[in-house]
Amino acid sequence: EDIPTPQSIGLERENYNGEIYNVGVIRKLLLFPQHTGKIVIEPFEVECMVRQQLSSGGGSFFDDFFGNYREVRVMRRSAPVTITVKELPTANKPSGFSGTVGSVQMSTFLSADTVNANDALTHKVTFSGRGNLKLLQVPSINFPLDFESYEPKATKDIKVTEQGMMGTVTFEYVLIPRYSGEYKIPALRFSYFDPKSDNYKTI
Repeated sequence: EDIPTPQSIGLERENYNGEIYNVGVIRKLLLFPQHTGKIVIEPFEVECMVRQQLSSGGGSFFDDFFGNYREVRVMRRSAPVTITVKELPTANKPSGFSGTVGSVQMSTFLSADTVNANDALTHKVTFSGRGNLKLLQVPSINFPLDFESYEPKATKDIKVTEQGMMGTVTFEYVLIPRYSGEYKIPALRFSYFDPKSDNYKTI
């Protein structure tokens, strides 16, 4: 995921290997490894336009005064980076764990608790917090058999920053009870891995 960076690159002076450079950030990315082991991030390549000063070589006084330059295309390539991705613990791994890593809260909302038969109502499940929220899967809810249910609409309000991915993901189900009576929508359980505590948590 691209982390937003200013269009105009601000330069700061930095000592690199004993030499002073003007340093600016071109691009920032938030990475989510999809498998374990050693993963190599390929080099980053950028084409630069460099203003190169030419020696006057007997040119006129005006060439020396105003400067004699030419634009040169230069390719620059970073070194590859190797990252070691650890496997998530297998001990105490919840059966319903679907791969969410971070810190997550969950809330549910029912539009009404009393309706007429064949009237529609909505059931919302909202996840909020920090982590790989875009990988959240649709919760599996066993609605009553006399309810007609449809594929939920997913709404994502997520920001990508240097501190990680944060925001909310909401799944909205439309339900239509076909017969009168009293029904119960079962509680929803959700498990995620919390890297700070190095443990699985179930909410």
